[in-house]
Amino acid sequence: MRLWTTQEIGFVDDLMANGFAYCKVVSEMALDYDYAYEWMAEQMKQRIGMPPLLEINLPVWAWYQYRCRKQRKPTKSKYANSIDTPCKMMELEVPDKEVLLSDFSLWNIPFNSGHIIREKDLSRRINAYYPCAFSDFPPELQDVIKKSWEVIFDLKNRDRRLNPKAIRNKSIQATLWWVRKEWIVSVEDY
Repeated sequence: MRLWTTQEIGFVDDLMANGFAYCKVVSEMALDYDYAYEWMAEQMKQRIGMPPLLEINLPVWAWYQYRCRKQRKPTKSKYANSIDTPCKMMELEVPDKEVLLSDFSLWNIPFNSGHIIREKDLSRRINAYYPCAFSDFPPELQDVIKKSWEVIFDLKNRDRRLNPKAIRNKSIQATLWWVRKEWIVSVEDY
């Protein structure tokens, strides 16, 4: 599976020196959302298997489809120019079994502790807790909310109900446990 990931120089240096690299910490920007990253890691364990090394517990993020089928590779953006840390974009060819794909737009639901609950009474009960931190929700509601997040993995069925061509026009992210040197197709400054 062809993927693209943008990583800091330290990650790329580890990859070249060790033959593999993995995410060691949640980025500073995402510290308030660690529950979402932990949930994604649990989904990866269930759907693609355990991490290959005991010390790996966070996903590496990549793109499978940046904007649409015609523009799968991410483009350099104004955002890239505002990053203080030098980065590299790597094009990878990764075995399918190592990757979990999900809908990037729908990722905002778990990332922002939202939910997709259609039962009105349950939805009202959950909404009564907002704007509390996700950890302040009762455990039984956290479980219901987390279950609703699984819609992000339903790339095809969701689209068939809405628009059979919609998958062509969506951003699809990929998570994987690590990056291996032999998966590298190309590396460029970003």
